Amino acid sequence: MVKLSTSVLEELWFGEDDPATADAKAAQSIAAHSAELEGLRPFPVVVQKVLACVSHPDFRMEQVRDLIEEDPALAARILRVANSVAFQTRVPCASIQEAIVRLGARTVTDLASGMAAMTAFSDLNGAGKAVREHCVGTAAIVRALAYRLDDGAAPAVAFLAGLLHDIGKLLIMQTRHHTYAELVRASAGTTDEIHLREREFLGYDHAVLGGHVLAKWGLPEPVPNVVAWHHQPARAYQQGVPVAVLVAILRIADVIDTLVCNDKAIDGAMAKRLAGGPDAVHAGLCERDIAAAFAEAPRLRGEALMLFR
Repeated sequence: MVKLSTSVLEELWFGEDDPATADAKAAQSIAAHSAELEGLRPFPVVVQKVLACVSHPDFRMEQVRDLIEEDPALAARILRVANSVAFQTRVPCASIQEAIVRLGARTVTDLASGMAAMTAFSDLNGAGKAVREHCVGTAAIVRALAYRLDDGAAPAVAFLAGLLHDIGKLLIMQTRHHTYAELVRASAGTTDEIHLREREFLGYDHAVLGGHVLAKWGLPEPVPNVVAWHHQPARAYQQGVPVAVLVAILRIADVIDTLVCNDKAIDGAMAKRLAGGPDAVHAGLCERDIAAAFAEAPRLRGEALMLFR
């Protein structure tokens, strides 16, 4: 049997001219499984309040600080990440107030959102644990790539998108769908295949589900769109910045972390291949940028995993 390329399978699934039809089918499929998904852990109330607060243009930093400090455990985790190498802070932040001043209220809010989401799945084992660790590693790597872009806001948004890009997988696993966990294990080591099997198996894929849930939780754009479309790059690239660039660097980070997870050799040939692909072109990253990310990936991943344990 001739194996169809991913791009051909994408076209067969979505239809070249009517992606809205595919979205409607995905929405119907998610709705059909809503009874299973209703039992999923809700997003923490404190983080929902913080997200609502920063959605107002006239919000005050003191409001964000007070809300986060309502949850001491969350505040402590945010400070750990804010003081990590990933956020390149030379002088440690001693309080949420300092973190907000140094990183900005929106960045701290993004951290709160990501930390809350990952903490909700901290008790996973087996395939779920591997997915969670891949999300954390990808977040650290995509943030490093984002620093190479000429956009001051990109690193914080990229970190959150990377952290949450496979949250749809964790949500499905939480329904105790044992067959799905086997599907995840069988797809380990690949980056652009499992979503195709998911559509056949579930009627939707983890990326679309993740974007749907993140939007429902109130996470601001472009994060839900970036998550929803990280396996649909052609659609993402039609949107222009910032979605196109964020999807592009997320896809590169996804590949790099997958290689690290599976102890694959990271060499110049792989960096050159990625640099010549559409993702690097849309992101404006050269071979040197990608090679540097490859070199930093094991360290960044290890540090990030320590922060999220």
